[in-house]
Amino acid sequence: AAVAAEGARNMQQLTTEMNDQKAKEIRQVEDQRATTIRELEEQNAKEIRELEEEHLSREQRTRAEASEALATADGRLAAVAAEGGRNMQQSNLEKEALRSEVARAETRLEENE
Repeated sequence: AAVAAEGARNMQQLTTEMNDQKAKEIRQVEDQRATTIRELEEQNAKEIRELEEEHLSREQRTRAEASEALATADGRLAAVAAEGGRNMQQSNLEKEALRSEVARAETRLEENE
């Protein structure tokens, strides 16, 4: 009976040790799984930040290019407007000169009559 009791205790102890070992292995696997998930989440967050920064950078470049194009167009428009103003002024001066010439010609014509 003593041998049987000793065998039962040994069997119980062996079962407990095996269960403890299995529990330890399960905890290690779960810890590794949690670590892997955390690392993947961190990597995903990093990649998302990089993509967002790239998008913002691209958006800022696009805005800068659009602003530059707008400034260039504004400059050209101002130049065209100034040229148009000079042309109009020149045209008015030429009209005035022609009117003066016509007036002088009319005066001479009247004098000759």
